[in-house]
Amino acid sequence: MEYNKPDALVLTGNLAENWRVFREAFEIYIEAAGLTSASNKRQVAIFLNLVGKEGLERYNTLKFENAEDNKKIEQVLNAFQDYCKPKKNILHSRYIFYKRSQKENESIEEFLSACRGLIKDCEFKSHEEILRDKIVLDTRDGETRDKLIKQADVTLETAIDTLRIAEIQRRELNQMKEIGEKQNEVNAVHSKVRGGKRTNQAQHHYTQNNGNNGHRGQCQTNQRQAKGYNQQEESQQVVKNKGNFSVNNKKTNNNCNRSDKLCKYCNFMHGKGKCPAYGKKCLKCNKFNHFQNVCKSEIAFVENVDGLSIDNYFCSTVYTMNTFAVSWSETILVENKSINFKLDTGSDVNLLTLNDFNLIKNNCSFKNLVVNRRPINLQAYGGSNINTYFTVDLKVKLREKEYILNFVIVENHCKPILGLHSCIQLGLINKVENVDKILSLNDVLQNYCTVFTGLGNFPDEYSIQLKPNAIPVTNVPHRVPINIQDKLKCELDRLVSEKIIREINEPTEWVNRLVIVEKKNGSMRLCLDPRDLNENIIREYCVIPTLSDLSSKLKNARVFSVFDLKDGFWQIKLDLESSKLCTFGTMFGTFCFNRLPFGINNAAEICQKWNMKVFGGIENVFIYLDDILVFGDTEAQHDCALKQVLDLAMKNNIKFNKNKIQYKVDKVNYLGHTFSYEGMKPDSDRIKSIFEYEVPKTIKDLQRFLGMVNYVGNFIPNLAMLTKPLRDLLKKNNEFVWTSIHNESVNKLKTLIASPSVLRNYDNTKDVIIQTDSSKFAIGCVLLQEGRPVCFKSKSLSETEINYGQVDKEFLSVLFACKVFHHYIYGRHVTVQTDHLPLISLMKKNINDIPSKRLQCIKVKLSRYDINLIHVPGKKMFIADALSRACISSRDNDDVDIDVSDVVHSINMSTNIRNEFVQETIKDDLLKQLVYVCKNGWPKHNNKVSRELKPYFNMRYQISFEDDLLFLNNRVFVPMKLQNKIVFKLHETHLGICKTKTRARSLFYWKGLDKDIEEYIGNCAVCNKFRSENIKDPMICQEVPNLPFEKVACDILDYGKDTYLVLVDYYSGWLELNYLSSKTSSHIIKILKVIFSIHGIPKQLVADNMPFNSNEFQNFATDWEFVITTASPRYPKSNGLAEKGVSIAKSILKRSDEGKVDKQLMLLEYRNSAIIGSKFSPAQLLMSRTLRSKIPILNNALQPTDLLTKTWKPGKIINKYNTPRSYVFSDDTGNNKRRNIVHLRPAGKQLRYNLYKDNNIVSKPSWIRKRRVVPPTKLNL
Repeated sequence: MEYNKPDALVLTGNLAENWRVFREAFEIYIEAAGLTSASNKRQVAIFLNLVGKEGLERYNTLKFENAEDNKKIEQVLNAFQDYCKPKKNILHSRYIFYKRSQKENESIEEFLSACRGLIKDCEFKSHEEILRDKIVLDTRDGETRDKLIKQADVTLETAIDTLRIAEIQRRELNQMKEIGEKQNEVNAVHSKVRGGKRTNQAQHHYTQNNGNNGHRGQCQTNQRQAKGYNQQEESQQVVKNKGNFSVNNKKTNNNCNRSDKLCKYCNFMHGKGKCPAYGKKCLKCNKFNHFQNVCKSEIAFVENVDGLSIDNYFCSTVYTMNTFAVSWSETILVENKSINFKLDTGSDVNLLTLNDFNLIKNNCSFKNLVVNRRPINLQAYGGSNINTYFTVDLKVKLREKEYILNFVIVENHCKPILGLHSCIQLGLINKVENVDKILSLNDVLQNYCTVFTGLGNFPDEYSIQLKPNAIPVTNVPHRVPINIQDKLKCELDRLVSEKIIREINEPTEWVNRLVIVEKKNGSMRLCLDPRDLNENIIREYCVIPTLSDLSSKLKNARVFSVFDLKDGFWQIKLDLESSKLCTFGTMFGTFCFNRLPFGINNAAEICQKWNMKVFGGIENVFIYLDDILVFGDTEAQHDCALKQVLDLAMKNNIKFNKNKIQYKVDKVNYLGHTFSYEGMKPDSDRIKSIFEYEVPKTIKDLQRFLGMVNYVGNFIPNLAMLTKPLRDLLKKNNEFVWTSIHNESVNKLKTLIASPSVLRNYDNTKDVIIQTDSSKFAIGCVLLQEGRPVCFKSKSLSETEINYGQVDKEFLSVLFACKVFHHYIYGRHVTVQTDHLPLISLMKKNINDIPSKRLQCIKVKLSRYDINLIHVPGKKMFIADALSRACISSRDNDDVDIDVSDVVHSINMSTNIRNEFVQETIKDDLLKQLVYVCKNGWPKHNNKVSRELKPYFNMRYQISFEDDLLFLNNRVFVPMKLQNKIVFKLHETHLGICKTKTRARSLFYWKGLDKDIEEYIGNCAVCNKFRSENIKDPMICQEVPNLPFEKVACDILDYGKDTYLVLVDYYSGWLELNYLSSKTSSHIIKILKVIFSIHGIPKQLVADNMPFNSNEFQNFATDWEFVITTASPRYPKSNGLAEKGVSIAKSILKRSDEGKVDKQLMLLEYRNSAIIGSKFSPAQLLMSRTLRSKIPILNNALQPTDLLTKTWKPGKIINKYNTPRSYVFSDDTGNNKRRNIVHLRPAGKQLRYNLYKDNNIVSKPSWIRKRRVVPPTKLNL
């Protein structure tokens, strides 16, 4: 038994809802087909068979925790569930929830259900109270809302029940009102004098053409004989009050029940004594027995009862059989209330329903409203009467203009209508006097001048959707050269003023690179390089029309016009979040695009989709991306479609480029074909390159031509016979002599290559491959589908382009192919094949990372295309290679190089210097060789290059010859004779070496440039005279002596008027401070003798020069047997310890004076205090004990301690520590300690093992050397 299979999963739009529907249908299918007991592998296979192509591709990209999970149905379903479930944004969900209100004609049950669905994603703590507040405050039933607000302790259930009851009552009352009333749709109303006949009265009927999407075709004037009919006496009583209008219609032929009347106290129909307003209190005036909506306390109406003549109106209905057309309508503000009116050119009056009028009256506070209750008769088509109440003048507003219009108030089941006169007054329709009038191009440009000027703006905003796992990328802005900074600022200001970009101050997650392209006219173009962003955008796929779609539409068409959108992408406005995604940074601030920027990968699909949305419903119009083709079998039919296109463009603020208009031509080239009344023919440009292929002149030329022929040989019948005369020329024993036989063979082959059997029509559903190649003098390309050519193109290079480097030529050939095949490849993925390998890495680089400005410019132009550049050996690209070497000589496609050549090597040189460069380049032996290989091509292998050119072989693709100058990317080769002169000019302002080299590297090139600059600046007299100080050498740490007072530092301290001698011990940090009555050598020697007599004579004394370098001091040192080391003059840092001692001593003296404390007592405490980084004080290190002071201290601390011993104690290794050469041991007291290997040695000869090995260390006894106490810098703790 066959079961209904679920439709394929759609991965666009609302993913969560699409997945819910698909999964539910899939599970039902599995259950119904009895496949629940099937293996996981089979169920997964069934799922993948049903999920569709997009789902299968998504399955291949999903990641599972375990490798086998992709074969388990539950894991696969959960993976798809995670992919499709929306990422919650609580603030956005709550915003949607709060904005939701009850819609017109929406029941309370529907409103409650919608609110329950929305509140699920809001994550409120209490749903009941918030839901209660929501349905009460946002219900359209204002009376019940007011009633519930006044009640106390209203629960959700109470609110729902109350609203339900009120809704049921309101529905029943409306049903009672409609009993006996005939439903009439008023589409055309004509005024008629009571009792009279309107004969020969012209009435305007509006007919619509099929497919015009609700926009007008032709206004035709038809004359209709109005039929006379008997008018029934009818009067209308208007009861004036300050609330709603209660209307009692008295008809002579009909008896009305009391229940058919609207009660003036409640505005409902009911039986006698059953008014629901009785006993109720009005919420406006606080009076009883009437409702708020009929309260008389607000508006004072002025009745106009002048004249009691009755106007009669005839109502006719105009129907259309066009199912595609949408009736004309327009939303207009009536007294600040939005009402949608039907535009009816067959009506002479405007109609407004009573309900709409009451809403206007309740929402507005206008005074002196003029109501005319003159009797009015309306008769619908077929003779049925329509009840009318009164007429009134109301203020309407449309497109910032205000008008006063007269409205007839009718029953609620009628539609609001704007009649002919009001439509003309408001400018909603234009009367076409002659539909056969031929529109000229000047008429179009004059009548629709706004369509061809300014920047357009589609009505809606576009939102860029990112992949769920998108990781934001922030690119740092590049520095801008100083000479274009002012131009950049002006261009930014211009774009900001035109609201294309805006400056932002808040941080954004995405920041793209900005690419600046200078044009020939001196202006610049700002382009975005959104490579990282494009990789994370979810593309919108739109069906692009195919050739068959176009050919079927253009059958029998004779007149054609083509319009191109001006700045098409910039006419699409981005929403706020999408605008932030298109952010770029500059030195003048951070900006973002308000419009769709150039470079977004799905821009083509968006353009097609939005153009179809606006113009897609018009007949005789074909849309391909940003081109709009208008056609017609006759000129009148063409003009009718054209007028609709222009009207819609004007209405939707869409702009066309008037410089690219093809207007009313009898044939048009589109999608590679020529269309005319005769039908569709291949575009001659597709095969022009083949027919004008040059006749082979050499064996290599012939081999190239035959290679191209063999490439498509499968589609050429009798190929061997046709090529035999040409192949005979290639035989070794035959001489190459070209005759007429060979010419005939070549011509036949060219004709066959261009024939339909070989040249296939373009198919938008097939993959596209483009082959490109460049030779010395030309570039060629071919577009292939399924191995068959679709179009050929070639182009000879200009004199400037011939001098390009090979990489520039090859990249230019790619750009040329994309330009000439634009209509085929724009908006779709294309594979481009090249035999030039460096282009592959070049294509992967960011635009700003490409060194050449020309290559940058080409890359910018290519960014609008979705191409994948791959490398194919040249021997396999027969057609492109042949076209590039035997191209036509015409210059039909020279516009490809626009904005490429002139912006690359524009060097600011004086005429004299330039001429000097050109002359010396010609004379320079090395540069002459480089110019030759640039013009004629480099050898393929390095071993065939001359010795002088070998260093340049690897950079051959960056070298180019242009304007008689040689360039390496953007740097000019400097001839040897001018190198010294250039160095002199670079250093003319005496910049430093680094800045001069940086400046030179950005402008010039020659081998040894850096070395020449360094030598020149090194010999510059000016720079040497004012050279900066030498770089400071790193500090040298003094070696700590092994014994106390072995090395001391000494210096003189001036404090106020007093002078002191400061002495510091290198070992212990002991500080001596002695007063000097004089700075003479003899007095200082006297003080030092006292200190040395206490602590001993040091081996070395470090001091400054004066007075320690005097003869007397030298004699003292010799006599007492110590060495004096003096510091370098003007470099006190070499005696750092003495300088530190002076600083400490000065601090002690200051505190002593301020605190009135004895400085000797302060010295004592300083000597007793531990040195930072050590637990020992200077006294302990120098005297092995703590000195007694005024601070209480234990007696054993005053006893000398043996801090230095060479005795060893036994211990036992426990384990190796995690730091190098460290072990944990247990001493004889049982305490665990850590020591370095330097403090460990084996215990006894019987334990011979290596302590550095981890094995046999644990539990091995050893002798532990007791720690030796040393200064902090050498303590081993």
